[in-house]
Amino acid sequence: MFGNLVPYGQIWRTGSDSATELFFNTPVKLAGHAIDSGRYELFTIPGKTSWEIILQTSKRQWGSYRYNAANDVARFAVTPALSKKIIETFTMSIDQIGSDQGVLNISWDNVIVPIEIKIDLKSTVIPQLELALKNDGPRPYFQAAMFYYENDIDINRAAELMAMAIEKNPGHIGMLYRQALILQRKGDTKGAIEAAEQSLEGAQKADPELKAEYTRLNTLLLKELNASKN
Repeated sequence: MFGNLVPYGQIWRTGSDSATELFFNTPVKLAGHAIDSGRYELFTIPGKTSWEIILQTSKRQWGSYRYNAANDVARFAVTPALSKKIIETFTMSIDQIGSDQGVLNISWDNVIVPIEIKIDLKSTVIPQLELALKNDGPRPYFQAAMFYYENDIDINRAAELMAMAIEKNPGHIGMLYRQALILQRKGDTKGAIEAAEQSLEGAQKADPELKAEYTRLNTLLLKELNASKN
């Protein structure tokens, strides 16, 4: 496919018909290269051992006939990989998705071209979260607390937000268990034990499936917390 139907060393629309468009609603990094938020057209120059990835501001081009290098916003090289299976249809997908990263894969035949995507959580997601926490309607205290905790950003803020979430949902065994995890990381072993014990107690009144799960989770956590005191 590549090197034949799609020649090496020539500009390609990276698909068919109109030039492929990418839209980012926040600044990102593609393969380590900073890209502002906005709409872009994606062009590539395929090669056997290296692909040139090119972004231009969107001109709604048909194919690559009017491509002009002077309009490039970014140009960088990535290394293609061989696929273990044949991909019969040209495919673009975002895979290996994490909270702040993913991989844009260009795949066809036996070739995969991976482009790493990263965002800066602190400058993009946190302002949006904090704004949502000031809304007049329901506020995402639990979701925000877990975001801070899971991304290891600000454990004190995570603890504060989880306390607010539990204040709105007293006795919630899932929130209490996660409060225990947050307090454990914060170094508040006493507080973590109290939260885990409350979650364990509440679990005994839950339906059988939840009871079994949170009994198991809290028992393991309490064992770990009590061991850390010695």
